[in-house]
Parts: sequence; structure tokens; C-alpha cells
Amino acid sequence: MPFGCFKPVVVAFLVWGMGVGARAQTPAPPLSPPSATAGLTQPPLLVDAAGVTNQGQNLAEPCQLQPPDHPIRLFDAIRYALCTDPKTRQAWAAVQVQAAQLGQARSAYWPKLDATLQYNRDRAGSTVINQPQFDSNVASHFRSQALSLSWVLFDFGARTEAAHSAEQLLLASRYSLDDTLQTALLKTAKDYEAALAASAGLGAARDNARTAQESLDIAQTRVQHGVAAISDALQAQTAYAQAVADAAHAEGTWRTAIGTLAIDMGLDPATTPLQLQPLPVGTGESPASIDTLHTFMEDAERLNPKINAARAQHLAALAHAKAVQDAGLPSLHFTWKYSRNTQPVTGLGLPSFPARGEDNYIGVELDIPLFDGFDRDWKVREAQAQAREQAQALADARRQVMRGVWSGFTGYETATADLGSTRTVQNVARQSLTVAQQRYQHGVASVLEMLSAQAALVKARQQHIQALTDWLVARLQLAYAVGSLGQSVELHDGMP
Repeated sequence: MPFGCFKPVVVAFLVWGMGVGARAQTPAPPLSPPSATAGLTQPPLLVDAAGVTNQGQNLAEPCQLQPPDHPIRLFDAIRYALCTDPKTRQAWAAVQVQAAQLGQARSAYWPKLDATLQYNRDRAGSTVINQPQFDSNVASHFRSQALSLSWVLFDFGARTEAAHSAEQLLLASRYSLDDTLQTALLKTAKDYEAALAASAGLGAARDNARTAQESLDIAQTRVQHGVAAISDALQAQTAYAQAVADAAHAEGTWRTAIGTLAIDMGLDPATTPLQLQPLPVGTGESPASIDTLHTFMEDAERLNPKINAARAQHLAALAHAKAVQDAGLPSLHFTWKYSRNTQPVTGLGLPSFPARGEDNYIGVELDIPLFDGFDRDWKVREAQAQAREQAQALADARRQVMRGVWSGFTGYETATADLGSTRTVQNVARQSLTVAQQRYQHGVASVLEMLSAQAALVKARQQHIQALTDWLVARLQLAYAVGSLGQSVELHDGMP
């Protein structure tokens, strides 16, 4: 049959085969957030399927950010960090790898078409002993073309399970990316809060130095009027020198913290000085009420990317085990092959004659695996063991996350209580110093009482700054433990 006449038959059979294949096994739909019955409740929190974070950064494109020329907010720091952190881009590349593997799994639903083109030069000679009339020496050249098509019409679900396994692995990689993003976000946020704390500590140290200067001025005035001994001025001067030294140390701490934040943002700390937007007045004075521990536990089970990634990997392992098992079942194939060539015809003792040959083949093939040396059985056992391993990994992820939620919840409650206590202590210490300075100025108290009140205020300020920092970090840590850090942290002009 000529090839031109054969094409309508092939096209008609392909259309019929596509209908049979679609009814037998519909290809897996594009990846979408799985239903609750699949065990995963929502897609990753911080990045969509195109690699765009909820800070507006596209992980698939290089970032082009200029060094900031204004006091930065936490939002700015996170935007720079997510843009430049190599781990986030590495995790995004892993997602792309898994997406390509999903495409490979889905390609099993399509027919395979191959073409072969050959050009041959052939020289054949033969010598018949004692019969020279049958000797031959033939040289020829010829061409051949071939098309072959193979299509799996039905395989009892092996392709479906393989595609489902690849889908779950893609979801797992996206949740792993989300976990990487949240980890980078938490680190940057902690370093930002540390820089804010260092800045507040530097301001408090300078205030302490000014307070010590005021006490020194009072003591020197009393010495000059002859109503206090020179030792009072010397003790006040010693306290002032210590306060100046503490301010210098606080400045070094601040430089270290601001440099660490700059590195997180992908900037050179030596050439890019950063300025931070200060905390709003009254930060932490009225902490909002939070949900109960039970609510946080439920949210973590639903939102935490570590749990969701482990759950997706478990589902992928189960689907892979089913795919391996189904691969041992029969499968129905459609095959077609057409070829033609110009190889000459020759015979013993005869010259070659130009010729043209054609071959058409079409058929339906049932492949029934019978025995493979128990290879399939061992592969099934391996896949089932991997599924059990992933089940334990899921249980371990749940345990670790719940431990983190418990630690974060109690840490936040403790930090909130400490913040209120240190604020009260600081207010009392400030009033106590004011009274002590007035009493010493009027000669009804000793310089030791004034210096003691001054030292108490310094300690109270330091404790309040540390408590405020711990409270800010505890908020972040609790949100990270739940898995909602990208939703829980306020990234606007208000509370950072």
C-alpha cells in the first residue's frame, strides 16, 4: 500500500485510539492544590507556582535592587534577603527539577513516534569454488526511511499512580521551598530585631552617659560649694567614665548587628551603611491576645510546610509503591510501522537490479509479564518499605513541629510577662533616680544613694530592651513554628 494512501487509515486509527486511551486512562490534570481527602490543605504560603513570593520577588529572575537610601523597614530587609539568598534560589531550582519530572511522568500518556533515515553504500562479493560462473561482485548504494509509532492504551493504572507520585513530590518540593523561605525570613527578621535592639541599646547607653554626666555635675557643684567631699565627685566621675565605656561597647554591638543585617540583605556592610526605621512609640505596651495552644496546634497541622512536605512525600511513596505493583500487570499497546527502501535485488551469479521495497505494519499488542526472576517482587517490597519510612518521617515531623509550637507558645507568654515587668521596673527606677538626685542636691542623701539609683536605672533599661527584643522574637518564633510566618508578621509601616 503506498504511503499516501496509508495516511488516512493511520489518522483514523489514531483518533479512535485517542478516544479509547482517554476512556481507559485520562491523563492527570495540571497540578492544583490537593483536596482535604488527599491530606494537603493548601499550597505553600510564601511562593506561588510561578516562583513569585508574597513580597513580590520572582525567584526565577535575577534581582536588581539598589542599596536603600532611606531608613529600612522589616519589609525592605526581607525583600532584599529573599531576593539574594542562594538557598531560596536553590530550593526554587529543586521545584523546577521536580516539575520537569512530573512532565516526564505525564509523557507516558502520549504516543511515541520515531523516524529513521538511512543512506547506505554496500559492496558484496562472493566466489563459488569450482563454479566461477556463479561468482559475483556487486557494489550498490540505497536509501531507507521508516516511521514507527507505539502507544500504551491501557495498563491498569501504573501511569496514573506514577503521575500521582510525581505530583505529590512536586507539592513536597514546593512546601520545602516554602520552609526555606520561612527560615530565611525568620533569620532576617531576627537579625533585624537584633539590630533594632542594638540601636535601642546604644540610645539607652548614651542616655545613661548623659544621666551620669548630670550626676557628676551635681556632685561637682556640691564639692565647689564645700558641702560635699571630693570623694563624691570622684565616685560620680568613675560612674560617668563607666557609662561612656558602656556607650562605646554598645556602639560596637550595634555596628556588628547592622553589618550582619546588611549581609543578610546581600549588601556590603563596609560600603552600604544602613539606617533602621525605629520602633513605634508604645511598642509592646498593649500586646494583643493570642489564640489558645490547641488552636495553634491545629493551625500547625494544617499550615506548617515541614508537616505538609512530609505528608506529600508519604503520599508520593504510597503512589510509587502502587505504580511499581501495577507495572507487573498486563498492558495493551497499539503499534504501527511503515518503511520503504531502494535496496537493489541481487541473486547468486546474477547482476543487481534496482528495486523499491515497502513495508506496512499495524497491530494491537497485549504485553503480559510472566516471570522476571522475582525482580518485580523485590521492587514492590522496596517501594512499600520506603512508604513505611516516609510514614515515620511524617510522624517525626509532626512531633518536631508540635514541640516547636509548644516552645514558641510558652516562650511568647513568658516574654509578654517579662516585658510588662521590666517596663514597670524601668518606670520605678527612673522615678527613684530623680528623687535620689534631688535628695543629694539638697544634702539629705549620700552620693552612694544617687549612684545606686543611677545603676539601677541602667540595669532596668538594659533589661527592658532585652525583654522587648525577646518579645519581638518570640512573636516571630511562634509564627514560624505554626508555619504562618509570612501571614502573621506585619510587614508594613506599623509594627515590624
